[in-house]
Amino acid sequence: SLWSSRGACRKVWPAMSRIIFVGDAVAATGFSAATHAVCDELHRAGHDVHVLGLNYFGDPTDYPYRIYPCRNPFLGATDGMGVGRLPHLVESLRPDLIVLLNDPWNIKDYLDTLKSYIERYNAQIPPPPLPIDMPPVLAWVAVDGKNQMGFRLNGVTHVATWTKFAIDELRTGGYLGESTIVPLGVDLQRFHPRDKTVARRAIMHPDLRVSDSSFIVGVVGRNQPRKRLDLTIEAFSIFCNRHPDLDPYLYLHVAPTGDHGVDLVKVTHHRKLQGRVIVSSVPIGEGAHPATMPLVYSSFDVYLTTSQGEGWGLPAHEAMACGIPVIAPDFSGLGDWARDAALLVPCSHEMVTAPIGPGAYTIGAVPSASAIADALSRLATDPDLRMGYHLAGLERAASLPWSRTAVEFRTLVERLVEESHRR
Repeated sequence: SLWSSRGACRKVWPAMSRIIFVGDAVAATGFSAATHAVCDELHRAGHDVHVLGLNYFGDPTDYPYRIYPCRNPFLGATDGMGVGRLPHLVESLRPDLIVLLNDPWNIKDYLDTLKSYIERYNAQIPPPPLPIDMPPVLAWVAVDGKNQMGFRLNGVTHVATWTKFAIDELRTGGYLGESTIVPLGVDLQRFHPRDKTVARRAIMHPDLRVSDSSFIVGVVGRNQPRKRLDLTIEAFSIFCNRHPDLDPYLYLHVAPTGDHGVDLVKVTHHRKLQGRVIVSSVPIGEGAHPATMPLVYSSFDVYLTTSQGEGWGLPAHEAMACGIPVIAPDFSGLGDWARDAALLVPCSHEMVTAPIGPGAYTIGAVPSASAIADALSRLATDPDLRMGYHLAGLERAASLPWSRTAVEFRTLVERLVEESHRR
C-alpha cells in the first residue's frame, strides 16, 4: 500500500497528496495567474496545497490554501525567490511533490540547495527520528528563447513547458528527461469583447484628444529590454507617418522596470511623436484593477508586441479574448500557440536576451521596424483582414481557458505522485 513517509499512516493516493508549489502568488503577474489557476484546481480536487509565494508579502488572502512569503527571515532580501526557505518547508511539511514554476535557469539553485539541506539534515548525530526523503520535483518552466542550458534541468523528475517550442529548445540544450506540454490560459469570464466607445471613454483621460474614430495601437506588459518598446515606438513612427489620416495613437500600458527599462519619454521625443504616445504606467506586481484591463484591451484597434522572446505572451492571449487583432514576432511562445490566430511577422534579427544582468546568453529574435509597420498598415487599411484576426483570436482564446490548464496540470501532478509512490 501507499503510505506517507510522515508516519501518520495516511494513505496519500488517490485520496490526497501534499503539494508544495513554488511560484508567484497574490501578484499581478502571468506567473501568479498560472499559480492560482492550477492550485485552485488541486485544492478543489482534495489535495493539500501549500504555496511558497514569490512577490507575496504575507498579507492575509481569501485563497483556501496556505500561502507563505518566499523569503527566509534569516536570509532576508537575499532570498527573493524562496530558494533558502524551501528546504525548511520540505522539512516541516514532507510533501509528496514539489512544483517549481520559474525560468529554467533558476531551477538548479532550488535543487542544489534542497539536496544539500537534506544531506546535512539526515547526517546529524544522533540521527533525526524521521529522515527527509527527496520528494519528486516537477519544473514548470517558461522558455522564451533559443540557446537554453537544458542539461541543468536533468536533476528534476519531470519538466512541463508551455509550448512545443520550449521543450524543443530544452532538448537541444541537453535536457534528457520526461516532459509534458501544459499551455497557459485566459479567464474568459473576465476577458471578452466590450464596446470600444465605452471602453475608450472609461480609460482615457478627458484631456486626451482621442476620438472614437482614432486608430489605437496598444501594448500591455513590462518596460524591460526584452520587450523592445524602443522597436515598438520606431515601428509606430513609420506607421504614423504613412497614415496621418487615421489619427493614430500608441497606447503603452506598461509597468516601469527601474534602470532596466526604456526611457519612453526620450525615445518618444526622438521619434517626434509627442502627443501621439500615451503611457499608462502601473506599479510592478500590483497591476490595474481587475475591471480595468478588459477595457484597456477593448479600447485598442490592434494589439502589438515586439518582444524578442515570450514564454507565452499572456497579454496577447487576453487581447485575443477581447476580440482585438494581434501582431507579434514569429518566434518563441507567440510563434507557437498564436500561429494562424495572430498576424505573425517574420523575424530578421537575433540578439542575446534574458536573463537580465551578467551572464545573459539566451537568444531572442525580432522583425524589422519596417516589417512591423507593414503589418500595422495591412490591418489598419483592410477591415476584412481585421475581422479575420478578430474571429481567429476569439476562437483560439476560447480553446485555451485557464480551466483547461488547471485540469491538464492536475492530471500530470496526480500521475507523478502515483508513479513516485509505486517506486
